[in-house]
Amino acid sequence: MCHLFTAMVCILLLGNSAIAREATCADYSRAKGEDRALFNAFIFGFVIAKIGERGDAEVNTATARVKELADRYCPTHPGTD
Repeated sequence: MCHLFTAMVCILLLGNSAIAREATCADYSRAKGEDRALFNAFIFGFVIAKIGERGDAEVNTATARVKELADRYCPTHPGTD
């Protein structure tokens, strides 16, 4: 989970000028509005790139699961990249 989140965040933040350093779980947990939308969009893009051929229902389910995992993991590991 940590490596998935790190890869996801690093790629996402290359295009996010609001955060000039590597994001941590604390950044993900604090993200609101546009920043949270960017995290969510990256999660969706990552999932669709990995399993897009399986169909919309599976992509939506997997995207929701990754968000749930990050939402559970990040508050207790705020310094994790």
